Amino acid sequence: RGDKDIFTVHDILKARGEI
Repeated sequence: RGDKDIFTVHDILKARGEI
């Protein structure tokens, strides 16, 4: 389904410093 996708997006946002 899309659990890993959500984690990937969260990781990207964290790397960008948005979260």
